[in-house]
Amino acid sequence: MYVQQCRNDRRGVLSYPDTLLKYQDICKVDAIAGATWSYNLFRTSVKEALLAAGEKE
Repeated sequence: MYVQQCRNDRRGVLSYPDTLLKYQDICKVDAIAGATWSYNLFRTSVKEALLAAGEKE
């Protein structure tokens, strides 16, 4: 079960940045089933980066 979770998280880590670049909106980046942990980290990181850059969500 843990191995499958890692595979799902890897899929998310690989796809989330491209999806964000494509849509230019973090709200349009959908979580991959089973990759919630990596999605939450990615989403939080994007929000923190935007705040640090002086942007609004």
